[in-house]
Amino acid sequence: MGNMHHTRANTVKQAFVDTLFKLQEKKRLHKILVKDIVENSGYSNRSFYNYFIDKNDLICYAFFLDLNTLIENMIKNGEIPPGSGAEVITDERHRLKVYVRCCDSEQQSPIINYWQGVGLFIYKKRHFYKDAFSYSDQNCLQYYLFNFYTKMLKEEISIILKDKKINPSDFDFIAEYFANSQIGNMIRWTQFGIDRFGPGNLKNNYSQFARKFMFFILNDLISRC
Repeated sequence: MGNMHHTRANTVKQAFVDTLFKLQEKKRLHKILVKDIVENSGYSNRSFYNYFIDKNDLICYAFFLDLNTLIENMIKNGEIPPGSGAEVITDERHRLKVYVRCCDSEQQSPIINYWQGVGLFIYKKRHFYKDAFSYSDQNCLQYYLFNFYTKMLKEEISIILKDKKINPSDFDFIAEYFANSQIGNMIRWTQFGIDRFGPGNLKNNYSQFARKFMFFILNDLISRC
């Protein structure tokens, strides 16, 4: 019974996502109302609010769906092999795979592949995501992802530190700095794609560069403890 309910819920939520994408082909997201989404989806207003708080919540869910597809493909293609130390993080609310955690500085391929995959699907759907990232209100995609990735990084940093302690303000700053950096990078991916750096060492390796920088800062702080 539980699986049937989950399957139906996914079907309904997917219908709302598909409708949103279809409507956004013709007009900007800020002009699309929940009423428009409901009327064109074939489902009721009550069904919408059973699963989503508002339109921004639906936009964030659409992003999480793309993350889930990305990670499922990574697993299928052997990009998260057993023994790599990588951990797939699942969103409790929607039960979607949304993040790949790698706390071993020597085993960073899964998280690098994750971020490259994010860049690729953002650019592929740039018409939609460029619009979505242009929002700046409190519940927008930028705000939601900043909080989400800050939380993921804080958990990751805590695991890396183990029993070592660093200044709490440094801890918060590192997580927020790299979360904010990645959000900024996503916005640029909507314009230039993941190859925006052109030929050279940083091509397709922005995430690797950022991860090495984060580990360097953490190791420096740990050495001062």
